[in-house]
Amino acid sequence: MGNKAQFWIEDGNLLKYWGDGGDLIIPDEVTGIGDYAFKRFNDLTSLTIPESVTYIDHMAFAFLSTTILVCYTWYAVSCFNSSQFKSLVYLGGPVYDLDMSIRESAARGFIYALHQDRAEIGQWRDDYVEYIRDHNSEFMEDARNERYVLLILIHERLLNEEAARQLLDHYDAKDDTEAKAALLQYIHANFESGGFGDLSF
Repeated sequence: MGNKAQFWIEDGNLLKYWGDGGDLIIPDEVTGIGDYAFKRFNDLTSLTIPESVTYIDHMAFAFLSTTILVCYTWYAVSCFNSSQFKSLVYLGGPVYDLDMSIRESAARGFIYALHQDRAEIGQWRDDYVEYIRDHNSEFMEDARNERYVLLILIHERLLNEEAARQLLDHYDAKDDTEAKAALLQYIHANFESGGFGDLSF
């Protein structure tokens, strides 16, 4: 975790960060983030931007690609291309408050937040669940390639029947017995037994 000694801050502007990386929370005293403040600092696993930040220079996160971005304001989300980051976790409001172009990235961040047991996402849970259930097709590739995504979608009962059966076909072709068993149990519990059953995985 970063500390104040790892930030160069002048008049509320964060001009440069240096430190050991990991999970970093920008201090609440910061109101702006300057150009190249985090340039190429790919030792960061997550970066949390507080509500106090109201200005971000367009090159503040230049060439930063391995970080999970956690934002509490729509302004912070809107300042950069979310595809630059591994995941975007938006904790400032419901997904439908965001521009349509960024909702999918935010929903992926929600899945990641569930995977990481981030308690803060709870207040917007129902909103994200509705979005993911209505847009299953947007997350199929992730569920095929990232085991944690598949298990979160199953555990939280976010897959519709068509999506679940498509994923079952995929993992059957890969002869992935663990994923097949989880999907078969999910399909039986939710679509073949007349209602939601108990999932034991």
